[in-house]
Amino acid sequence: MQMWRSSLWTNPGAWYTLLGVGALVVSMWVPWWSADRTARIERRADEIAEVLLRVAGQCLEPITEADLATLFAQLSWQAACAGSFVADLERIEPPPDGVVMLLRNKHYAFQLATSPLGANLIAGRDTVPAYEVTAWPLSGAGPGHTAYFHPEDGPRAYTRNLGAGFAGLGKDRPLPGAGHRPRGSTIQTRYHYRATDDKRWILY
Repeated sequence: MQMWRSSLWTNPGAWYTLLGVGALVVSMWVPWWSADRTARIERRADEIAEVLLRVAGQCLEPITEADLATLFAQLSWQAACAGSFVADLERIEPPPDGVVMLLRNKHYAFQLATSPLGANLIAGRDTVPAYEVTAWPLSGAGPGHTAYFHPEDGPRAYTRNLGAGFAGLGKDRPLPGAGHRPRGSTIQTRYHYRATDDKRWILY
């Protein structure tokens, strides 16, 4: 009887210590797991955006519905070959005005559009439009915290979405051309710029 009372597993203090150690381990593991999950989801969004711009550049103008189906198939194949998970990637029909193709997966939206010309520019007869791809989180409270901008006629950039506020497929989505540096801007920086949407984009 005395041996049972002196056992470690019958001591309430031992149980409280064990629970405390377990809670400490969990509190240290959860932030690491959350950060790793965010990095993985954001990296996949960036990779899909990069591949989408590459396959779009191989299409001839004008892009037809058959071309869009082929483009989506090429995107899925090339992104999967690069190691990105694309099983949850789907097209959204119809796309908004000015958008060639709108896609989404579980956490991100992907927008393929032609970069609009400046107000004082006129397209020539043989001018081929430049494509741009923007990827942004579907939810401001989701695991994705970064929006990505991949243009054919400029450097790629990203913005921390907590400040940009892009979310979903409605009024808070980025418009075509919004991520470009304003034409004729006299302020040139090496690492970041204020885009036409007045949001701060960082070159990388």
